[in-house]
Amino acid sequence: MMKKEEQRIINIVNKKQKCYIYGCGMVGKLTLTWLRIQGIYPECFLVTDLPKEQVVENLEVKQLKDIETELKEDAVVLVATTEKFHADIKRALDTYGCLAEILFIKDDFTCDLQNYMKKPRKQLYFQIHLVEHCNLNCRGCYHFSS
Repeated sequence: MMKKEEQRIINIVNKKQKCYIYGCGMVGKLTLTWLRIQGIYPECFLVTDLPKEQVVENLEVKQLKDIETELKEDAVVLVATTEKFHADIKRALDTYGCLAEILFIKDDFTCDLQNYMKKPRKQLYFQIHLVEHCNLNCRGCYHFSS
């Protein structure tokens, strides 16, 4: 069952045309994985200072100053960092004239994401039947044997 915070984020992101994740560290990667599971595919990671890696988790990393014209009302920025950096990031987004809706990922939500990712997933498998009838009567086999 999805929690209220998760549903709120998904609803807001689905209403917007573009989604960006600010921060490409551990919290950013967790957020990206969770969004992809929900069927949401962000445009890129945003950062203030460009790291050595230009691509993280198959998603491009862009500097805030290079994308500022794209951060309009039809976009949402998910700030996926620890809470102690949120105020500085808000100032940086305001400095670059960000008109996009800004959602801050809280530390307790990050803990929930970590627990969510640890849950075992159902493994899917498939079978291919090569013949219509089998008369080998293999011990323990329930396929086609009578």
